[in-house]
Amino acid sequence: MTPGAATPPSPAGPVRRPLLFLDVDGPLIPFGPVPGGHPTFRTASANPLLARVDPAHGPRLKALPCDLVWATTWMDDANDCVAPLLGLPRLPVATWPEPSELDGRTWLRGSATTAEDAQS
Repeated sequence: MTPGAATPPSPAGPVRRPLLFLDVDGPLIPFGPVPGGHPTFRTASANPLLARVDPAHGPRLKALPCDLVWATTWMDDANDCVAPLLGLPRLPVATWPEPSELDGRTWLRGSATTAEDAQS
């Protein structure tokens, strides 16, 4: 290819950024025994667990070369309760299909498909 030439379109369609499926319980709200307890941060939330959300994670997540998707049982509450603590915008939410809706797929594959559709 000639330097400076336009990149030809992909036969598979436009290139999409990868998705990062983000959980709340565990990755953002740490659990488990820690000597001295978990660090806490200032929050106005009545939920004491939200004080464990480190606001420094927000800029790190936003700097990643991917699109963030909530994949958590918090569902859209993650947008209302967690995203503001991290300085994140509202994110798409992966929905969990009922077992009868899976048609032989695993819950993860079904959720990934739903999140990809939400990204479009």
